[in-house]
This record gives sequence, C-alpha cells and structure tokens, in this order.
Amino acid sequence: MTKTSTEGFSLSSVASALQSVITGYTGAGPALGLVPLVNLCPACWGKQANVWIVGAGAGVYAAIPAKTADTGVYFNNSLADYDSGGKPDLEKVRSTCVHEMMHYWSHNHEGLQPYEQGKNVHWDECVTDFLARKVYFAITSREAYKTSYGTMSEFIKRQLDQIFQKALPKFKLRALQAVNTAPFAKAFNDLAPTGFLKPNYRNEFEKALGKSFITWYMNGPNTIVDGLTIGTFLSSDLGQFVFQGLNDASVGYGTPTVLHSA
Repeated sequence: MTKTSTEGFSLSSVASALQSVITGYTGAGPALGLVPLVNLCPACWGKQANVWIVGAGAGVYAAIPAKTADTGVYFNNSLADYDSGGKPDLEKVRSTCVHEMMHYWSHNHEGLQPYEQGKNVHWDECVTDFLARKVYFAITSREAYKTSYGTMSEFIKRQLDQIFQKALPKFKLRALQAVNTAPFAKAFNDLAPTGFLKPNYRNEFEKALGKSFITWYMNGPNTIVDGLTIGTFLSSDLGQFVFQGLNDASVGYGTPTVLHSA
C-alpha cells in the first residue's frame, strides 16, 4: 500500500487499528498476518479471474474493482472506479484496500459468506464495512470512506436508534422477554419499557451485537458465542425484531456511497 505525505496508511497501521477495534468489542484482538496485495493490468486481471471461475471469471469479474482470495487481495486497477479527474482517487484506493484487508483477515478469508448463501442480506459485507469504516477513521479523520455497498452500517445504526430512542409498547417488551436469546434475554428482563431510553443500555446492547457479529466474522459463522451461532440468533424473534427490514435493496447494495467518520 503506497504511503503519501497526506496519510498514514500501511499494513501495520491497518492491522493495529483493526486489533484495537476488535479488542474494544471482544476483549482481545487476533493475530494478523501479512496481506499479499496484487495490482493487475486488464489482461492479467482477466487471466486471474478465470482461475477463480474456470472459463467464465473474466466476464463475471470484469467490472469488479477488487477481490480477496486465500492467495491475497487482487486489484483491478485499470477501472474508472479508482480515477478522479484523470488522477488516482486516493480515498477510493485507500478505502478499497482497507475493506479488502478486512476480508483477508476474516475467517478463511470469507468471513460470513458460508452462512449467507441464498440469504437476502450480505452480512459479510455489512460486517466488513462496519470494521473497515472504523479502521479507516482510526487512521485518518480528514477524508471520506468510499464504499460500493450502500449504507448497511448506517441502516443498522438507525434501526437501533428506533428501538432505543422510542419507548416500546409493553406487549413488544413481553414478547422479547419470552425469547431466551443469550446474552440479551437477561438484559431485556431487567428493564421496564422506559429502560430502553437509557443511553448506556443502548450502547451495551450495540456492543453485545458487535461482539457476536465480529466473533462470527473472524472465527466462522458456526462459532458459539454466548450459546448462539449467527443462524440461531438471526432466526430468533429478537434477531428478527432488531433487523426487520434489512435487505440488500433497503441499503442500496452495490451503490457507490461516501461515508464519513463512524
């Protein structure tokens, strides 16, 4: 990753920032190895893509700016995505590098992808952008994080705001209390409806969600976190309640979006 006088991005700075972010949610940051970064010309990109999908990859990945595989992170650096008025779009380059490095360091370089096959939400990209955005702004506060995955993290933040800034009807609270979904059930049972308005409780709930999703992302979706896999949590009444309405269409999946500090 090229370092310029206007920023401090490097493999070590990204790794250090990610370890810090993960430690804040799970209590311990993982060991992170080297990430092979490979820039490819159009012909080489097509050739490499045909390795990923034999005989058809060049067409499938023609307009994809980057891809992470177990052998490294590959950049289709001739795309207009990386251009800004005839000059390299450094924010896009840095954002893409950080995003793809999250993928590479995730479980088996594929994070939550094995879980989400056939689902209507790209949970892997959601967590990837959640982490990448935090890492990006841990390194710089002067620039924008440019993503191609819409506003998934923004949607989830707004969804939690809706839950915790408005008092829930009592029947909703009772319904949630009836769901034995650790580690959230006891917290719900300890609250009256007005408890949802307490800022510290919202923060604790968000931290619990972050701990679970980051652990599943880094260790595999079938990892048991407080008695749950990602599938058992998302299929529970509580998981459905928190993430109701979240799908690729609702967040503009595949839409170039500029996000500012997390």
